[in-house]
Amino acid sequence: MNLAAAVGLLACTLVVAASAGTLPLVPTYTCDPAACKPSENCQCATYVSPLPQEEMPQFVLYTHDDAIMPEITDAIKETVGDRTNPNGCTIPLTWFTIKYGTEPNCNLVKQLWREGHEIALHTRDHVRLDAPLTNEQKDQMKSVKSWLNETCGIPLEHMVGMRDPFLVNNPDTREVQHEMGLLYDSTINEHWTNDGLWPTSANGSARLLPYTMDSGIPQICNAVMDGVCEQSERYPGLWEVPVWVLQTSKYPMDAYAMDPGGDVYALLKVNFDAEKMYEGQPRGFPFGDFDLADVMLPEDDDMDIPSGSDEEQEEDLQTESGFSNVLVVDNLPAVPAEKYDKLTAILTKIFGGSGRIREGGLFHPQDEATKRSKGYAFVEYENAEQARAAQFVAHIWEVRTGRRLRTFDGPQEEYAVGALARPDGGMKWPAFRWGGGGGGAPTYLAHMKRNAISVYEAPEMGMLDKRSVKMEDVQDWEWSPSTSEAALCAYQAEQGNLPARVVIMRLPEREELRQKNLFSVAGIKLTWHPQGDYLAVQVDKWTKTKKSTNTNFELFSMREKDIPIDMLELPNKGEKILQFAWEPRGSRFALLHGDGGRPSAPLPLRQQSLLILAACPPPFKTPHDRFFQLIWRPRPPSQLPEERQREIVKNLRKYSKRYEEEDEALLAQADTEFVGERERQLTEWRSWLASKQAYAQEREQFARAQLGERAAAHDRFTVKAVEVSVVLDVKEEKMAA
Repeated sequence: MNLAAAVGLLACTLVVAASAGTLPLVPTYTCDPAACKPSENCQCATYVSPLPQEEMPQFVLYTHDDAIMPEITDAIKETVGDRTNPNGCTIPLTWFTIKYGTEPNCNLVKQLWREGHEIALHTRDHVRLDAPLTNEQKDQMKSVKSWLNETCGIPLEHMVGMRDPFLVNNPDTREVQHEMGLLYDSTINEHWTNDGLWPTSANGSARLLPYTMDSGIPQICNAVMDGVCEQSERYPGLWEVPVWVLQTSKYPMDAYAMDPGGDVYALLKVNFDAEKMYEGQPRGFPFGDFDLADVMLPEDDDMDIPSGSDEEQEEDLQTESGFSNVLVVDNLPAVPAEKYDKLTAILTKIFGGSGRIREGGLFHPQDEATKRSKGYAFVEYENAEQARAAQFVAHIWEVRTGRRLRTFDGPQEEYAVGALARPDGGMKWPAFRWGGGGGGAPTYLAHMKRNAISVYEAPEMGMLDKRSVKMEDVQDWEWSPSTSEAALCAYQAEQGNLPARVVIMRLPEREELRQKNLFSVAGIKLTWHPQGDYLAVQVDKWTKTKKSTNTNFELFSMREKDIPIDMLELPNKGEKILQFAWEPRGSRFALLHGDGGRPSAPLPLRQQSLLILAACPPPFKTPHDRFFQLIWRPRPPSQLPEERQREIVKNLRKYSKRYEEEDEALLAQADTEFVGERERQLTEWRSWLASKQAYAQEREQFARAQLGERAAAHDRFTVKAVEVSVVLDVKEEKMAA
C-alpha cells in the first residue's frame, strides 16, 4: 500500500474520539472529533484504531527517497519478489523523487507509475530546507513536480505527497506544501517515551497514526532530527503521515530515523514485537522465541563463506538435483573439524526450507586424515517433489496469453555438456536457442544434451518427430540466421580413430547438407554470416608434438551449388586468432590475430569471393590515448528490393548529377537568402539614417544660430592629412666580408 492510498484508507475508517488530555500529545493540542470528521477530510490525532486489533489490517508503507535509477529499482524489487497483497494486487511503493540522478531515467519513472507505484516529491536537487525559506528553496519544492509532469509524463493530480530532504521540516515547508495543494506530508519523526520528558507517543507499542493538521501539530518536532513546530500552525486538509522512529530505549537519542546501525534485528523486535503492541495498534510481527543467533555465523568467523561485500565476489552455492529424492550440493567451503558441526547445522537449516530431510539424510563427508569437510554434501528428502525444488527448471511461456508451453527440468548435468559445461560443473548460457521462423517457416527451440540435440517446434513446443537428433559426442551447435530456411551446424568431437566432424543439417527434413571431417582437433568455433550466406569454422589443430596448436578456417559457401568449402591459413600458422567478424552485409570478414598485447591484422588476401579487410590501409588515422575498443554503428537493411538497388548502382552517375544539381540549387537558394538579408539590413540602415537627417539639420541650424560668426569661420578651415618622417637614431655596423 502506498502513502496516498493509506491516507485515503485512514480518512474512510478512522472515526475516534480524541480530545485534549486523553492522548500523550503536546499539552497545547486540542481537536474536536465532532467538528473534525474523516468524511470531510479531517482527522484528529490518535494512536487508537476504531477496529479491534484482530480485525485491523496489518500493513507496511514501503517508501524510497532520492533518485530513481535502474540499480536501485532492481534491488528494491528483489526485496518484494513475487509477493502480493492479500487482495492479489502487486506491492506498490511510494518513491519520494528528486530530479538530480533521476533525469536520465524518465522512462523508468513512468513505468513505475504505470505499475501502480506512487511518485511523490522530495525537492529538485535534494537540498536542505532550513527556515526561513528563500525563493530558490521554494522553487526546489515546486519545480520537481512540474519537471516530473512535463518531462516524465506523471499527471499532476497523481503527485500528492512530499517528504523534506534530511527530514528537516518547519512551518515554512508546510506552508508551501499547503499552497501546492498536496494531500500529505511524511517528514515529522514520531518517537516514544514513557517518562514525560518528550510527551508525544506513550510507548514503543502505541504510535501516533496519520492525522490532518486542521487543529495543529501534536508532536515534538525537534527531538530526533532538525524540525520546528509552532502552536499557531493550521493547515486544513493537509495530512501528516508520521515517520515512526526505531528506538532501542525510551530516549530519542537512542533512535534511528534513517540508516539504523548496530543489531538491526533486535531494533525491529523492540519496536514491532506482536506480544507488546498496544491493543489499539495494528498487530505486530510474531517474533516469538525465534532467535536469530540460531542461523548466524560465529562472530569474526565467516567459515570461508564469502559475503556480498567481499572484493572478489564468488558464486553462490550451486545446487544440482540428482535422481529421485536426492540432492547433490557442490562448491561448499572445506572447513576444519572445529567448524564442521556449525556448517552442517547451517546446511540443515538452509536445505530444510525446501522440504523435510529424512533422518540422517544429510551426508556431509569429511577427509579421514585431516577431518576437513570435502566441499560437497548429499541431501535426501522424503520425496522427489521436495528435492525437485532445488532442481534446474526452465519454463517456456506464451507471453500474450500467459500460457506455459513447456517445462525443462532435470539434473543440470544433462544440459551442461560439451562447450556448455563450465569448469566448475555449472552450465553456460544461452543453453536454449531459437532458430527458423523466417518467410513463414516454422520456429524452433533447441538445446544440446549428451550425444544429441533436441529440437522443439513452436507454438506447441512438441519435440520434432518425437525424437532427438542423434549426434555422437556433440560439443557445440549454432542456428543459421538465414530467414529462408531452418538449418543448424554442429561440431562432433573425435572418438578413437573416428575424425571430428562439422555437419550442416536442414530441418525439419533432418537432411545433411554438407559435412567436413577434421583430425587432431583441439577446438572448434562456429561463426555464421549475418544473413546465413557463409559459415566460418575456426579450427585449432594440435601439432605433432601436442604441445601447441595451429589455426585455419574452413569457409562454407551456403548459396553455391553443393556448398563448396575453402580453407584459409594465416601466413604465420602459430599466431593466435583473437577476433573474427563478418561484414554486416556482404561477403567480407576481418581477422585480428597475434600474441598478447601486440595483435596484428593480415594483409589483404582473396579467397575466391572472400576478402580479408583487417589490414587495408585506412583512409584516415586518429590517435587516441588508452584506446581499447571500437564498435561500428549497425547499418540498417535497405528498404529497396535488390533489383532496384542494382539499378541505382548501375545509374549512379545519373543520380549523382541529379543530387548535385539539387545541392547547387539549395546553395543558390541559401546565397539568395543571405543576399536578401543583407539588402534588408542595408535598407533598414538607410531608412534609419534618413530619419535622422532632419534632426541633424536642426542641430546644425541651432549651432549656427548660437555661434554666429564663429560657426561661419569654422567653414573656412580645411583639414588635411600629412605624413612626417623623423629620424630618431642612426647606427653604423661593420658587415663581415
